[in-house]
Amino acid sequence: GSIAYVDPDGFDHPSVSFAVTDIRHDGEADFNNLVQPLMDGFHYTVDQHGNYGTIFWTYDVSDSALDFLAQAQNLGVAGTFVVSDIGGSSMSQLNITLNGANDAPTIPGPDTTHVTLSLADHDTFGNFVFSDPDWFPDGHSVQFVPQNSESHGFMSGGTNVEGGRGQDGTVSWFYSVDPTGTIGPNQHDVFDVIVTDHSGATATHTVDIFLV
Repeated sequence: GSIAYVDPDGFDHPSVSFAVTDIRHDGEADFNNLVQPLMDGFHYTVDQHGNYGTIFWTYDVSDSALDFLAQAQNLGVAGTFVVSDIGGSSMSQLNITLNGANDAPTIPGPDTTHVTLSLADHDTFGNFVFSDPDWFPDGHSVQFVPQNSESHGFMSGGTNVEGGRGQDGTVSWFYSVDPTGTIGPNQHDVFDVIVTDHSGATATHTVDIFLV
């Protein structure tokens, strides 16, 4: 946008300064780090002609800088221009509202966990990590879906952040053989482990149990 200004004293040459309103929260270091790029998004140039001129301003941040804002969450950033001469000043404030959008959880590392299980041992367990950039409370649920719906063992587990906010979490899983099932030695029992956030976005990790 642009802001025009004029000093009624024809021989004055007013100066322009700018300051960002601090939207950081004391005591929340991680949140401060997330907000800093948003505060750095203001840029401006001044086209001045003696006692009058125009301020041309832009606000621009990368999409990744907004990932911590969740669906329906918003955050305001403000900046104030001050045009002053020796006798006084005038101010104009910019208010930018940033609206969050949901970001899906992600699961780093291999897409599949491979485990060899002896039928004599009967069960096995493991875990994997996931991340969700949404800072706002973004509870997660976990679903275990067998790829062979007619013949499979038992899979259970969950995550310690199902009711917590976003960021990193761990999914723990536990598998046991169905002694009455049809899966036998030298066969694979494969499960898709689906992590879903509160807005319905998902990430999937596969656990492949090879029975011997």
